[in-house]
Amino acid sequence: MGSLNELTEKVDHWFSGFEVEFTKKQDAFFSAHKRYWQGLSTHSEVPDQRSDRAGDTTADRLTAATTEGDKWQDFMATIGETPLAASVTCNTYKSPEGDGYEIVLFFKYEGVLYTRVINYGPERSRDKNWVIEKEGLSQEL
Repeated sequence: MGSLNELTEKVDHWFSGFEVEFTKKQDAFFSAHKRYWQGLSTHSEVPDQRSDRAGDTTADRLTAATTEGDKWQDFMATIGETPLAASVTCNTYKSPEGDGYEIVLFFKYEGVLYTRVINYGPERSRDKNWVIEKEGLSQEL
C-alpha cells in the first residue's frame, strides 16, 4: 500500500472525483425536498490499510439513513461498484446560520483510525483535515 501520506493522497484524489457528482446531487435533492440527503457509513467495517497491502473494500452497508432518504446506491449508484480505501458518511445539520452537510471519510492505517471532515454549509468550523482518532482524542496530521 505504501505510506500514510500516500494513502491520504489516494483518498483525497478519489474524493475530488466523487465530490463533483455528489454536490450536484445534494443541490438537486435540497431543491426538491428542502433538506439535504443523509447517508450512513458506506461500510460496516472501516477499511483497514497496511503498509504492505491495500485494505480497499466495496461498500456493503447501503441502507437508508432515515425512512425519508434514499439508500446510497439510489443516491450515488457508483458507490457500491468500486473498492474504496475509506468509508464515507454524510451528516446533515440545521443551524441558525442555515442548513448544511458534511462528508466524513474514515480509514484505518496499521490499525489506527484516521478521519477527515469536509463541510458544505455555513458552519466552516466543521471542516477538519486528516486527524488521528485515538483514545477519544483527535490529533491533526
